[in-house]
Amino acid sequence: MNSRNYRKSLLLGCLLAVSGTVLPGAADAACTQANAVGTWYAMGVSGDSYFGELGEIDRCKLVVNSNNRIVASSSSCVYRDARGQFNFQVTGGAINVSSTCTVTGNINVCDSGFCNTIRIQYAQMARDKNTFSMVGYLNIDTDVVFFYKVVKQ
Repeated sequence: MNSRNYRKSLLLGCLLAVSGTVLPGAADAACTQANAVGTWYAMGVSGDSYFGELGEIDRCKLVVNSNNRIVASSSSCVYRDARGQFNFQVTGGAINVSSTCTVTGNINVCDSGFCNTIRIQYAQMARDKNTFSMVGYLNIDTDVVFFYKVVKQ
C-alpha cells in the first residue's frame, strides 16, 4: 500500500471511530423540562409492601403543562381492587425532568374525601423521551407503593 492510500485509510478509520462515538451521544441528547409537557398515561400496580400485597391495578391520565404542573381538570386516575373499580380525583402535582432524564415529582389525589400525595421516588425517562418507568410511594404511608409504566400520547 502506498503512503497516499495508507493516509486515506487511516483518515477514514479515524472518521468512522469518531462518528461511532459522537452519533450515539447525539441520539442520547440531554433531557429538558419541556420533555415532561404533554399527556401521560400511567399504568401499573400498587399495594401495601408491609403486607406483601400488590392488590390494585391503576391507570392514570396526567396532563402536564409548561410550568411542570399536573392540570387537575384534565387528569384522572382509576384503580381496581378486590372490591371493584374506583376513581382517584387528581387535584394537582408536578413532574420534573433533570438533564440526566431523571424524573421526580408528586401526584396529588383524593379518594372519598381523603387526600394524599403519591411521591415519585425512582424514575428514569427512556431515550425516546416518551416513556418512563417509576416507583413511588404514598406520602402519608410509605408502605403503600406504586409501580407504573408511564407513556406519553
